[in-house]
Amino acid sequence: MNNTIDVLPVATVYGYSEFYWLIDGKPIVQYLDKYIHDGKCPALERFGSLLGLLPAWSGKLEWAAENRFIWEMIDSPETLNVPPSGL
Repeated sequence: MNNTIDVLPVATVYGYSEFYWLIDGKPIVQYLDKYIHDGKCPALERFGSLLGLLPAWSGKLEWAAENRFIWEMIDSPETLNVPPSGL
């Protein structure tokens, strides 16, 4: 079975839509939230729920340099392996 990956607007827990990656129709934040709540990443448990996670590609990060950096990685013709922050 092949998985499907889309980027579509999804209603956030805050009552507005945001573009999220969806894997087989399920927003990636739901996968992350379940992964953490199942005890598979104790380092992230301190953040509680990740259902309100702001996608880095939204352009709404606090620092303009962060937004530029994210888009440089997204637009890069190279295959990139980016480690998660804070781990």
